[in-house]
Amino acid sequence: MTKYTPYEIVFGRKVNFPGQLQERTAPLYNYDDIVHDVKQKLQICHETARANLMKSKQRMVAQQASKVNMPIFSKGDNVLLRNEKAGKLDSLWAAPYTIYEIDPNGSTAIIELSKKKKMRFRVNGLKVYQSRGE
Repeated sequence: MTKYTPYEIVFGRKVNFPGQLQERTAPLYNYDDIVHDVKQKLQICHETARANLMKSKQRMVAQQASKVNMPIFSKGDNVLLRNEKAGKLDSLWAAPYTIYEIDPNGSTAIIELSKKKKMRFRVNGLKVYQSRGE
């Protein structure tokens, strides 16, 4: 993803493996110049790695966003509520309930459980109820 090895990012140079023939650099006699050169290489390496990571992150976010399939409900719809604590032999979906209200962003819905009791649930835990007559 970053096109650099972790060693290159940390130390600013390629790994010296034993037995590899490497180019000899021209000797620099001033240590300040060496430190400045290494710092500059590290900064360039970090900037490139950060840019590559940001591109990768944007690509992954776009890919994940394309996979999201949020159900769209409206007020008055009959829905089944997912039973999170269902056992092995229990029903996975609870009896149909009526949606009383939906948040503007569509992520949560207020469901009327009884005449006096209303609760807020995530839309991901709901499924459209289709009666057998339809």
